[in-house]
Amino acid sequence: MKAKIIIIITLAAACWPGVFSLTYAQDNTYMQAMQEEVKRGMQGLILDRMQPPGYISYHIVDANTLHVRSVLGGIVRSQERRLIKFDNRTLVINEGISNENFLDMDNLWSWSRQEDNIPLTGSKDDVRRALWLVTDNNYKTALSTYESKLSAMRQQNLSPEERALTDFLPASKQEIIIPYQAMDIRTKSLEDLAAAASSVFSAYGNILSSQVNIYVYDGQVFYHNSEGSIAQYPFQVAAVMATASAQAASGEMLYEHYIHFAGNVSELPAKETLIADIRNIAGYLNTLSTTQAISEPYSGPVLFEGQAVAELFAQLLFGDVDGLIAVRKPILGNEQILRFAPDRVRENSLEARIGRRIISRDLSIVAQPRLASYMGVNLFGTYHVDAEGLPALEKVSLVENGVLNSVLSSRVPTLRVQESNAHARLGLSMGSVRTVTAPGVIKMTADEEASFSMQELKEMLLREAEDEGLDYAYIVRKVVSPAAKFAPDDGLIIMGQPAQQKELSKTIRVYRVYVEDGREEPVSLAEVKGLNIRSLRRILGASKEMQVYNTMFNPATTQLYSWGFDLTGVPTSYIIPEALLFEELDIVRETQQVVKKPPVVENPVNLPR
Repeated sequence: MKAKIIIIITLAAACWPGVFSLTYAQDNTYMQAMQEEVKRGMQGLILDRMQPPGYISYHIVDANTLHVRSVLGGIVRSQERRLIKFDNRTLVINEGISNENFLDMDNLWSWSRQEDNIPLTGSKDDVRRALWLVTDNNYKTALSTYESKLSAMRQQNLSPEERALTDFLPASKQEIIIPYQAMDIRTKSLEDLAAAASSVFSAYGNILSSQVNIYVYDGQVFYHNSEGSIAQYPFQVAAVMATASAQAASGEMLYEHYIHFAGNVSELPAKETLIADIRNIAGYLNTLSTTQAISEPYSGPVLFEGQAVAELFAQLLFGDVDGLIAVRKPILGNEQILRFAPDRVRENSLEARIGRRIISRDLSIVAQPRLASYMGVNLFGTYHVDAEGLPALEKVSLVENGVLNSVLSSRVPTLRVQESNAHARLGLSMGSVRTVTAPGVIKMTADEEASFSMQELKEMLLREAEDEGLDYAYIVRKVVSPAAKFAPDDGLIIMGQPAQQKELSKTIRVYRVYVEDGREEPVSLAEVKGLNIRSLRRILGASKEMQVYNTMFNPATTQLYSWGFDLTGVPTSYIIPEALLFEELDIVRETQQVVKKPPVVENPVNLPR
């Protein structure tokens, strides 16, 4: 066991430069409190001679946070807070059946009223009291849910495989300690950065609304479970998000954004770089508002480049229930759930195709959660221990030469994936953490014979269009990221969690490229239709050039909430080609459900000074 700890510390130390003051988990106040409450709970929690708890775990995250918001050069919010939050998982388990993986009307939209804050005093007794109250309540709730589940199972004609499927996989004891170094958070400097970036929008009169947000979450996680496992590791996020909206002449809303995620404030862009990037999106959006919308539907070859490739990859393969993430179908306690929340009871249909080809034979996908950097870029999604205390694996083959080998899994098995590959992840939700199954570092590569330079792919695009008798083709370079924080009244994305992904999200940058001379022109209100995983079967080529895309992933199966602290999601990194050429896709004019009239009088920033 000691050798395993030393190996992981050695690997992790290479990821964070500097000198570390390491406090070992077994000597930490939080860890002592968790160990004592786990022991008390496992020995003493029993009610009316009912089933005792079979498993208890805690996460405590101690974080310094900062949120700076700036609009048109002025600071409208600057809030520093220390948050000490915790999460408890209490399972009643007997013969493989637990209180989890069950849905009825009582827990479909349940909301815990228990306080998940730990007092800032640092007292072990205060920590223990907070854990004790929530664990006691969770045990009572678990008992009630467990009994309801047993009753539902007795009344349902479940298959032998469903009845034999265990609800939670046991694991051996692990001890994983990863060094932590606090960020150097300079609030005034970050306020200046946000103000300078947001002031750029003042020069563009066609932009209706804009803002720049900077988020810092500098946390350390402490974990303990009743199997004896302990873990201690950093949870650190720094982000710059700039969003802006405008209106087309016909009234439809148009959007642009800039997002940069990193594991440390030192990796945020310099002021000059950020200003140039913001000027780029502001200028493009300002021009887009007067750009002609597409007037006729298109069906033919389409080239995706840059950010659009990354979001396409993330949304198609991880943003929907039918993706590369294992999904456990729950036992239902009430048929009404099928009407009220059909997406909550869906199985992942892709799991049934393990061992079969799902995408182009030229493409392969692997998970490499312990990979720290690629092409000199630090990978935001790197982790060495998952949220259930398991050490991260070096590599997991998901798709090889188009054939599905596996999906990301946790200790909750499904009918077709009955072991964990350590992809239970901590996601930010309300300033606290929540365990979800999610990617860390994912890499997609194309075979050498299907790899071309960016210029070669564009030439292939034009040849394919010409062969089909088309005058032009399309290049998609940017789409809306679900990680963007657009305001609710923009009608695009609800703060924190998008709707389940059915189509590729709204496009931002689409260019018509003419066969005759290769010239490009931007178009507005273009929408890509019919994209799904099957579309990846019809890839004509991928670029040799690769890119790193760091983002925050919001799972399709679990709600992560933004109130309390606006930043939500799981740190994730994708390594993907810079471009993908699709043989045939449909592009049509976007239709928005509600189209408002443009402002009656001119934006005041347009007026002469």
